Amino acid sequence: MSAITKISYGLFVMHLLVGCLSTNSSTHVVKGTVSYLERVALSPSTKLEIILADVSLADAPYKLIHQKTISPIGQVPITFEISYDPHQIIENHTYAVMARITDQGSLLFINDKSYQVITRNNTQDVQMILKRVSH
Repeated sequence: MSAITKISYGLFVMHLLVGCLSTNSSTHVVKGTVSYLERVALSPSTKLEIILADVSLADAPYKLIHQKTISPIGQVPITFEISYDPHQIIENHTYAVMARITDQGSLLFINDKSYQVITRNNTQDVQMILKRVSH
């Protein structure tokens, strides 16, 4: 085997290994947007909380998979990504993304419907519409 062939073979093997490592990532991502229908501007102090949870059991609290807070959030639509470890996912369970917008601890907007993701032929890209909380 010539030196050039050995180098080419070595580069090929290295490229193959890097490809395997990058496709075997330890985290996956659910992404999307959060919006609301009201014509209200958000203050600079508002925060968006995104929760990814296992909601399989109807009469029990959800099991938190990952939680993320985004601040400052700007104006809607707000884009987000929330990562998760695929080893925590059980194929026959149901997972959902939840969102809430708060300002100085006061709840302003929250989702009022389930945005299911990941399993059961659900997507990993969601467009969430939140509802205003009346005070």
